[in-house]
Amino acid sequence: MHYANFAKETISAGGTGNLTLSGALTAAHITINAAVGTNNRFKYVAKDGNDFEVGIGYLSAATTLVREAVLETLVSGSLTRGTSLSKLNLSTSTEIGIDVSAHAVMGAHSGYAFDNGGVTGLMSFT
Repeated sequence: MHYANFAKETISAGGTGNLTLSGALTAAHITINAAVGTNNRFKYVAKDGNDFEVGIGYLSAATTLVREAVLETLVSGSLTRGTSLSKLNLSTSTEIGIDVSAHAVMGAHSGYAFDNGGVTGLMSFT
């Protein structure tokens, strides 16, 4: 699983299948492709108005997000979790971002290093 900071995009084509990404949300963000590249799995969050989808996906091309598995949804205030959830029908108002920042996975701790999206070295969570 790959993690990245500051990656958030808008979409130009939505629906319940693959999503077409249309560029960084603002000048303060980067594209998901710039953050993790293609064919690397990451956890994403899709925000469409007040509805959310969290899932695992990857970019099959620089601007094509393949939504492999939906892990949870929040629709009209109703939270649903599971491993076989339906994909939301997302509109072109949707924002897509990478779910967890690399630094949120674990705080600063000696014995590990970030290496191209992964974490290497001896780790301890105590």
